[in-house]
Amino acid sequence: LLAGLGLWSLAVMAIAASTLTADPVMTLVIARVMFGAASGCALPASAAAVASYVVSEKRSSSLSFIFTFFNCGSAFGLLLAGGLITSLGWQSVFLAFGGAGVIWSVFGYAALPAVAKQARVRAAI
Repeated sequence: LLAGLGLWSLAVMAIAASTLTADPVMTLVIARVMFGAASGCALPASAAAVASYVVSEKRSSSLSFIFTFFNCGSAFGLLLAGGLITSLGWQSVFLAFGGAGVIWSVFGYAALPAVAKQARVRAAI
């Protein structure tokens, strides 16, 4: 889930960065493919994380909480985007929100209990 957030965030940042490349259309297409792949993983990864780490009595409320905040992120993002675009340009929205997601995924991984990190390492072996 955190890796998906990190990939999604990097893809969002790459959308703005595509204007700086020699072939902006191809870079934008690649960024959008990455964005779509990472977005497609968000809901199933959330459900899998809740199933793995939340006790059964709290799973439905935990998923409701997660899915509510997916929508809140969209709503608050729209509120903040106008000010960013006006003051810093349209690219700032992608760089700010993508950067926030990268930071969130790094801090989220750092905050994971050691048991969760070890379980993922063992599953990969």
